[in-house]
Amino acid sequence: VDACLGEWKSDRLHVTIRVQGGGLVLESGRKELVLREAGLCEWDVADAATPDTTVYICRVVGFGRDTRLTLEMPRHKGGNFKATLRRVEHIHLPEPEPLALALTEGRGEERSRSRSEVQRVRHREPPRRRSRSPARRRSPPDRGAGDEPITTLFVSGLPSDATEEEVRRDCEDAGAVAR
Repeated sequence: VDACLGEWKSDRLHVTIRVQGGGLVLESGRKELVLREAGLCEWDVADAATPDTTVYICRVVGFGRDTRLTLEMPRHKGGNFKATLRRVEHIHLPEPEPLALALTEGRGEERSRSRSEVQRVRHREPPRRRSRSPARRRSPPDRGAGDEPITTLFVSGLPSDATEEEVRRDCEDAGAVAR
């Protein structure tokens, strides 16, 4: 199934792309044009009477509600026409709800927060001053001959007053934490 199939609409243009006679046809009003695959998610659009003469280049980009179909004149034509259309079924969809993040507060009580609340929490205290001395180098402790792989987790973007114990408690929900 081609990514370009279906109904597409912008504020000025409404097109339908369908399969007809084994090929792809772009229908806009009473005009029908043929599509010939030119690349990944790209087609040359031509009049059926002169299928070797490209009048538009059709491209599909994005996925889901962000899918867009563009029709533009080929470079050799010298035109500056470019139309960007959306799938008809995506036009009137409501915007998705903002993501909520779960943070642990104090002694493990969980609370859902919006991104803006998380940003405020992150900046409630100035970051701690870092030492200018070079980091100590040490070899990792011997974990024994276990077959289970050891994963090192680097956590960034925490509030400046977050403690290792709070992070450890949050990570223990996913599995065992070894020091």
